[in-house]
Amino acid sequence: MCGIAGAIGDMGPDAAPLQRMVRALRLRGPDDSGLEVITRGERACWLGNTRLSILDLSPAGHMPMEDPPAGNWITYNGEVYNFLGLRRALESAGEIFKSRSDTEVILKLYRLEGPGFLAKLRGMFALAIWDEGRRELFLARDRVGKKPLYHSRCPSGQFIFASEIRAIMSSGLIAQRLDPDGLRHYLTNGFVVSPETILENVHSLLPGHWIRVGMDGEIRETRCYWRPDAAGASAAWKEPDELDGIRDSFEEAVKARLVSDVPVGIFLSGGMDSSAIVGAVSRSHEQVRTFSVSFPGTDLDEAAHSRRVASHWGTSHTEVPIEAGEFLGWLPEALEAMDQPSFDGINSFFVSKAAHEAGLKVVLSGIGADEVFGGYPTFKAIPLMTFLSPIARHFPALFTMAGLGGGAARNLGPLSVRAGFRLADLLGVRWRNGGRTSFEIAFYQLTQALFPSWSRRALLGEGRGGGLSAPFPMRFGLPNSFVEFLAPQLAGRSEAGIFSMLAWRLFLGERCLRDVDSMSMGVSLEVRAPFTDQEFVQRALRIPASRRCAGPPDKPFEHRLLEPFLKGAWEPRAKQGFVMPFVSWLSTAEGRSRIGGLLEDREIISSVGLVPGVVRSLWRAHLESPARVPWSRVWAIYVLATWCRRHHVGR
Repeated sequence: MCGIAGAIGDMGPDAAPLQRMVRALRLRGPDDSGLEVITRGERACWLGNTRLSILDLSPAGHMPMEDPPAGNWITYNGEVYNFLGLRRALESAGEIFKSRSDTEVILKLYRLEGPGFLAKLRGMFALAIWDEGRRELFLARDRVGKKPLYHSRCPSGQFIFASEIRAIMSSGLIAQRLDPDGLRHYLTNGFVVSPETILENVHSLLPGHWIRVGMDGEIRETRCYWRPDAAGASAAWKEPDELDGIRDSFEEAVKARLVSDVPVGIFLSGGMDSSAIVGAVSRSHEQVRTFSVSFPGTDLDEAAHSRRVASHWGTSHTEVPIEAGEFLGWLPEALEAMDQPSFDGINSFFVSKAAHEAGLKVVLSGIGADEVFGGYPTFKAIPLMTFLSPIARHFPALFTMAGLGGGAARNLGPLSVRAGFRLADLLGVRWRNGGRTSFEIAFYQLTQALFPSWSRRALLGEGRGGGLSAPFPMRFGLPNSFVEFLAPQLAGRSEAGIFSMLAWRLFLGERCLRDVDSMSMGVSLEVRAPFTDQEFVQRALRIPASRRCAGPPDKPFEHRLLEPFLKGAWEPRAKQGFVMPFVSWLSTAEGRSRIGGLLEDREIISSVGLVPGVVRSLWRAHLESPARVPWSRVWAIYVLATWCRRHHVGR
């Protein structure tokens, strides 16, 4: 696991911008670093890397790495779990290796097969390869979006890229301004959706995509190389006949993620997903290390459940109790680890810090199962979506009633942010000529929205002109290019299948995976997620969504699937998300002082493009009644303002 950075174009002889970018990634790779320049005439390609040594700990794994027969160079971040099989095939074809790393396997595959080699990789990655023959830079990102890859075209013409936005900013080659659409996306979702970011003129490569960049810094080609099968599930699917195959795929995904030259631990919440991973590992490993955080004295504490699983399998278990004092004490470090503002992710920092301080570099996580198997309460809304969808398609005028949807919204104030108010937004959406899935996307987004449209407008100081009868901003709070990316992946699926795919691509891919990556790498820890394995996901998506997502959020189908790995260690219980007791922590004297002090600072709030009076009203309303203004709304604004202040980013 590593951090990558680089540039291509008229860079000149000054290496300082690239050196700053590499230094900004030091926590992603504290074990080694490197910087390589390939000069061709007046132009150059710079490749930088910081390395967290996990496979081949020797200097032979140093990056950037060269493939001498071709003159190609690579900087790479990730893990290819099937690299040993790929290596054996290459050796049979006569290739000779100098290291035991997966990096060298990737380089040789690229020389032999070009971009098509990506189809063979099973894992998570972001990579950049200097192609000597084509005199261009090739960049690619993994299928699910586990590893980030940001890029920008600088005003002076260079193309720069990095694993983190903070490295892009460190170059000094771009202006550090908030992107207006990125800010709107953040207020809608609580995070920014690819290919946009919170920064103007900085973009995120979409999952499953690659790009080619010429020495002039211009993008020559962008291509999507992978999407989940669009055929959808078969109604003839037979559960007893297929479960064993999916179980085998799950166990294979877990075992593949144990390949490492350093010890591997497991995040254990005590829930079904992480417990099944512990069971799968324990069946073939004598000693397993598990980690969890607990919230003593609160209803959100799952310590008893994680202890039971750890005791059953005899793991070496570490539990980190967190109360308000620990939370506020660790908060500055956690926010420092956050690469883009997000209202989620802090919980991942705490458990990652515990694993790192116990001496680990690699852990497995149960992230990724809830989206496939219906593990969120919002999946309960699928029957309503199924009922409304054909009505919306055949009688769209019923859902664009300005007198009902827009009229209701005009009477709602900025503090009306609870879930029930979102119906007014739904009644105001226009999706005519938007394709079959437009209503489903709108419905899903409005079940997830952080701030409804009227509250966003108030926060941004925008007028009420147009009302909700106007088209929903940014096509359902998403970049147009992301909606176009989604469309073929939703085709042919049932309403439940569409809902699940949207959760997989948005909630998981654009929020959870990004948060886990930045928070874990902020303490130099690699997180591997078996439930995101592409082979396992492809098999699971063939199951009709009405079966695999039934019974939300308790996931009865997943329980039947994983029962052999859970038997005796885990008992079915009501689903509980990994949520911290923010309401009580924010209400402490120190919480009120720290959070409220920033939210009531007019200068800071104005600098990030929000209306101070509206933010102050939200904060005070939350303190008076957390049920009226949930903690997530004020926390999202606090995180945004803190991030902008820390990185000197403004409008």
